Amino acid sequence: MRRFIRLCMGECYKTKHTIIPALHIGIPLAGSMVLLLYYRASGAETIVSLSTFTQLIGLAFPFIVSLVCACQTGLEEGNHFQTFLGGSAGWFCSFWAKCLVLQIAGGMAVLIGIGSFALGATYLLENAALPGRFYMEMAAGLWLGSLIQYPIHLFLNLRFSQSVSMGIGVIQSVLAALLITGLGEGIWHFIPCSWSIRLSAEILKSFLGLGADFGWGICGLISIGACAIISLWFQYRGELAAASLQAE
Repeated sequence: MRRFIRLCMGECYKTKHTIIPALHIGIPLAGSMVLLLYYRASGAETIVSLSTFTQLIGLAFPFIVSLVCACQTGLEEGNHFQTFLGGSAGWFCSFWAKCLVLQIAGGMAVLIGIGSFALGATYLLENAALPGRFYMEMAAGLWLGSLIQYPIHLFLNLRFSQSVSMGIGVIQSVLAALLITGLGEGIWHFIPCSWSIRLSAEILKSFLGLGADFGWGICGLISIGACAIISLWFQYRGELAAASLQAE
């Protein structure tokens, strides 16, 4: 456990002076400010503007995750994957430490985006009709729906390439846009790229008393299955690759 914590701290130090923290802070702040200024000019209701904002975040999440994971993998390539090949922790622990740090950073980015939007709605739009708990629930839905994307895109970056991961991220964002419509009814639980946008939509429906279908069980089983497959690959194929490279 201590080794894993040290790995997480090491990941934080490695990304401290890179573009990754700027992405997690700048993108949500810029997005919320642009939309707040637009909604102030258009006079849209707060709940409508928040719904649109969360949908945009849900649409962008797959591509942004692929971009962040590509940047993180680029750091490892620059170091010739010394963390994976030279460290005592091995591929398995190093991978999940990297994944956890990015997931926490993603959660902080969501909080920054939703928090700045809530402050702007209260003071810039002068509308404090929505409770703070609702904003937190929307942020939680967006973040929980994105968690599985990090191990998937880190795996794609390490197993294939950055271009493959980013290409799939673009496809996932387009697919998420389709699944927020009626096409996604009944099937979105089985497609992880739609979880963020659909969970935030279901939370909104629950808040309005329209009934919601979260599908936590299906989403949880798919997440466990995906993580198990990725873990097995790193446990066996990853360790084998590391051993062969060290032998050379």
